[in-house]
Amino acid sequence: MYKNVFTGVLNHLRPGNCKSDKPLFAVFEVTERTIDANGETLLIPSIEVNVWWTNIPDDAQYVIELYHQQGTSEQFHSELRTDMNVERLASGKFKTNALLLQLAMIAYNSLRRLGQKALTFKDKLPVTLNIKHRRLRSVIQDLIYIACKRGGIIFWIIQSSAS
Repeated sequence: MYKNVFTGVLNHLRPGNCKSDKPLFAVFEVTERTIDANGETLLIPSIEVNVWWTNIPDDAQYVIELYHQQGTSEQFHSELRTDMNVERLASGKFKTNALLLQLAMIAYNSLRRLGQKALTFKDKLPVTLNIKHRRLRSVIQDLIYIACKRGGIIFWIIQSSAS
């Protein structure tokens, strides 16, 4: 057998200096590997332990999946901040910043959709890569390159993504 994965939840433990009365759960995932990546049998099994402290009262698999998806969420947040240039909001007024953030989100979602649609036309992209997700910076750069090389292709991609 290649590996055994054990998951579970403990609710009787607390982190060292936690003084809260709220329920806390230690969700764990233990992976025991008996064969390495090259197919060699290990004399002593390799054991990897991951533990997450959480207040989510759910089963272990669900909580672990949430934490695994956190990296994807952080990547999208990073793209929104840096590629859309909303690291610092322009105004000190909350309503103005909320409006700017809404407009940035509309632009972000439009560019994200356009970028995903453009991946279906890989033969027409200036750079050929075998990927499923592109950063907004790359999407904007490709759209500029396409506009310079093939002027009518952007209009064609926008029309086909609207349908």
